[in-house]
Amino acid sequence: EVYYQPIISLAERKVVGVEALLRWRHPQRGLIAPLEFLAAAEATGLIEPIGEWLLQRAGTQCRAWGEAGLGLRLAINLSPRQLSPARIKQIRRLLEASGLSAGQVHVEVSEAKVAERVEEIAPCLQELSEGGVSIALDDFTGRLPLMTLERLPLYSVKFDRSLVVRSQDQQEADRVRRGIQAAHSWGLETIAEGVEDERELDFLLSTPCRLGQGYLFGRPQPAEQLTPLLNRNDIFAASDE
Repeated sequence: EVYYQPIISLAERKVVGVEALLRWRHPQRGLIAPLEFLAAAEATGLIEPIGEWLLQRAGTQCRAWGEAGLGLRLAINLSPRQLSPARIKQIRRLLEASGLSAGQVHVEVSEAKVAERVEEIAPCLQELSEGGVSIALDDFTGRLPLMTLERLPLYSVKFDRSLVVRSQDQQEADRVRRGIQAAHSWGLETIAEGVEDERELDFLLSTPCRLGQGYLFGRPQPAEQLTPLLNRNDIFAASDE
């Protein structure tokens, strides 16, 4: 199944996009945690057809939202197995077939996976970027050195939940703020992941970080549950229940 989590403009508290997230509903066990089934999908190679299905399904849904007057960006995670020359061509075909503009699509790849295979991944990300797709470095903790970051065609950096949590300590908050300011000075869009309370939001509003997502704004939901909230733009009321 595909669930969608809102991406929010922090200052305006408006939804600007959604991240499409895979879920698997087992016939006996119900919803299985992504960490449990994604590792198996990666190991078996099933992540490739599953990932293509996700692109098709999420692209169709985002186009439907657009036709209903909800112009949203769509963030999609790609695994290292999908970032090969042959797969990149297929991904581009799927994106073109979706009817979405390239600028609407934001492909996310985790910092840890890039660190493991930067030589293979960087050219594939470059090809996607040249096709107009925006590239986001996901789960960013500062592990990658600056020289590696400069090799990647990045549009945005998603600061990991672990960094957002550290903002509760003043010394750590200063470090996180400097990291956000540095990314902003490099011309990168900054997104905070895992924003869960107003204190974390207040900290982010004191930085150049423009976007965020997390349980404070809305949990991942199926499209049919999220659509009424998008139409009423009351994500925040729903998340407080």
